[in-house]
Amino acid sequence: MWTRYLFTLWLILGAGVSLVHADGYVETGGSYTEGTTIRGNRYDVNGALKVTQATLTACEDQTNSLCMVSGGAVRQTTVTMGSAATTNATTAAFTIPTGSKSIYGQVSGTGAVTQTHAIYGDVDNDAANGILLCTITLSGTTRTQDACPVFTANFKYYYITTTNTTGTGATGAVYVNY
Repeated sequence: MWTRYLFTLWLILGAGVSLVHADGYVETGGSYTEGTTIRGNRYDVNGALKVTQATLTACEDQTNSLCMVSGGAVRQTTVTMGSAATTNATTAAFTIPTGSKSIYGQVSGTGAVTQTHAIYGDVDNDAANGILLCTITLSGTTRTQDACPVFTANFKYYYITTTNTTGTGATGAVYVNY
């Protein structure tokens, strides 16, 4: 067995056999001359190998072209309220990306307006029998808003039930920040 290893080492080092290197070139001028042939691939002006990443980075969000990290960009989704915007009703189930999120609610209209938003997390999309995550109670003149504290509970689906909708032209809206 050792004979094979020594013979291979002798072939590589002692018999004048060299490892094969593909030709490369420098892409920009500098301390190396443009087009100078050096060992394989492409190199920068300092001789460092230039590479192109072919795999995803951990945390990469291809949909939004972002790396999802704490303190990063905040995105916002407007929840489709349907009839729940103006009456006491329940929205259709919707999805939110995983991770920390905050839900912001508002109601606007003419004069005194009120509306209560109950936000639920659910395992199916039936918009019923979910777990209450937060309640936003809104009451003010013309327009008022409030938000749930940040929560990290991750559910496949969420839905909102509106109650106590009062006021001329009272229209509610909910936004999810994540």
